[in-house]
Amino acid sequence: MRNLIIICLVFVSALVQGQKISGRIIYETSRDLGKTLAKAKFMSKEEKDRESETWKNMFSQKTKYALNFTDKNSFYTFENQQETTEDGTFTYTHDDFYLTRDFEKGTYFDYQNVLGKTYIVEDSLKPYNWKIMNDVKDIAGYICMKAVAYDALKDQKIEAWFCTDFVTSSGPDRFYGLPGVIMEVTLDDGAYVISTVSVDTNPALEYPKLPKKVKGKKINTDGYNKIIVDYIKQSEAMHRLPWWLY
Repeated sequence: MRNLIIICLVFVSALVQGQKISGRIIYETSRDLGKTLAKAKFMSKEEKDRESETWKNMFSQKTKYALNFTDKNSFYTFENQQETTEDGTFTYTHDDFYLTRDFEKGTYFDYQNVLGKTYIVEDSLKPYNWKIMNDVKDIAGYICMKAVAYDALKDQKIEAWFCTDFVTSSGPDRFYGLPGVIMEVTLDDGAYVISTVSVDTNPALEYPKLPKKVKGKKINTDGYNKIIVDYIKQSEAMHRLPWWLY
């Protein structure tokens, strides 16, 4: 009975909204330092309290990203290259960060700064092994369904909410591969959340392009994963949380 209700809700939503093949979603990221520190088994309560006090300002800062998508590809980057801290005292410029997905060819091209070095990561798309659940909720006026996965490399639980009103398998950051655009992602029960702020389905939207010149070391998925594994090992050896993973 529950499954039938969910199917009906999704079907009604598709009729009302009409399936869309392109759009732009603005996301906002937020962090919960307490839930992040909960994974640090090597730290005492006193150490966690000290870390919370040291990093609380950094973790309170929210960042907005923009996802432009069609049924064939997607482009994800910062909404604004320059941002100001919430208290207005400091303005900073983000490192270059572009994540692109070509769903027709089954490939991706990422250009980003990783731990102080610039990389160009190219390889075939390898989505998470998603399990679609029986939960639904409203996000920004769209009915979304829940899916879960586990990232063994980073030891992270992933919860995603996707909307079938959009005929695309795109999503924010490195999350994709569901039968509809991903509107929200939660890691480790709320340690890190990517949530939708606004949705624009204006057909006149211009799809962005990568800068003409990009310089960086070229690697594939295995090379990128090795950077993550080495970083985790080094952090654990120094009894330090790998903050960069969130």
